[in-house]
Amino acid sequence: IYPNPVTSTALFIAPSIGKKNQLEIIGINGQIIQLIPINSSLTEFSSQLLSSGIYIARFKQDGQVIYSEKLIITE
Repeated sequence: IYPNPVTSTALFIAPSIGKKNQLEIIGINGQIIQLIPINSSLTEFSSQLLSSGIYIARFKQDGQVIYSEKLIITE
């Protein structure tokens, strides 16, 4: 994810693309806050629906977790 910290929009670069790909944004309580479908190796997403704070971004491909990263959202 670039840039990280995110102020408004960010780019997610998928390590690979399968049949069903999604990026999950997870709060510190473990709840999935946002699901972003990934249809290409480069996807732009907005952080407007997220409050400032620390999240986990988890990339899933065909139901399997492929990659996760700490995501920081700032105003």
